[in-house]
Parts: sequence; structure tokens; C-alpha cells
Amino acid sequence: MENKQIHFQITKINGMVFILGPTPPMEKGEEEEDPELQLNQTLDHLIHAFKEAGVEARNIRNLNIFHKSEHCEAYKEIIENYFNSRNTTLHIVATTMEPLIQIDGVALANKKEWQFIKEHKFWLKTAIFSLIGISIPILIGFLFLYFSLKYE
Repeated sequence: MENKQIHFQITKINGMVFILGPTPPMEKGEEEEDPELQLNQTLDHLIHAFKEAGVEARNIRNLNIFHKSEHCEAYKEIIENYFNSRNTTLHIVATTMEPLIQIDGVALANKKEWQFIKEHKFWLKTAIFSLIGISIPILIGFLFLYFSLKYE
């Protein structure tokens, strides 16, 4: 089986990456030479597409994989070997539709762990909550003194 070009549609929204992609449809009269090989190639292309979108495989959160039902057990084993992470929720659905494999998924875009420190919004919230945290005990102390002196 030749290595066919597989395209995925990728959309990035607010730190999330959505992906959708079928394998190329089989041409009339073309036999499925090796469905397991086709699945492996598709998953390799999927991982590569996520990497190009700036997502590591460990950040993939949800994958829906639709495939032809006659290859169910072999596909399940291959898919679980690719995505053995606890972070990824897999939905493997056997259907009778074309193309042979259809995939859609969601991942979180890679962010550096301490990236939030550079954001203005983080420092603004920190300052506001710090002022609130300091001013409430001071206000309570003044109210206590005021009422204790007033009602002596």
C-alpha cells in the first residue's frame, strides 16, 4: 500500500486545538491491502498534525475514531497502544461508513508552565486580591475599636 497523503483540518480557539480528518477515500475497485497499516499511517499523520499545531501527544484530551466494523479488535489494540495516556479519552466507534477511518479530536495547546507570570491580567488580579485581603482585617479592627470605645 502506498503512503497516501492525509489532510486534517485544524482549528485553534482559546488555547484549544480541534482536529478533524478522514483518510483519503478508497477509489472504486481498490482493495484494502492492509487496514492495520492504513490505521498506523493515519495515526502517525494525526500525531504529526498535532505537533505542527503546537500540541504534544500528551495534551490530546479527546479522540473520536470511527472505523469499519470488520477490523474492530485489531484497530482497538493499535489505537490503545498509540494513546495509552490517562489524559486522553478515546471513543472507538465501529461503523459501515466511508472512508475507512474518520477521526476528530480536541487537545490543549502547549503553554509554558510559568507563562502566566508575564501576563498583565495575573498581576492585576494579584494586586486586587492582596489589597482586599489586607484591608478586610484592618477594617474589622477599626470597627472593633470604634464600637468598643463608643459603648464603654
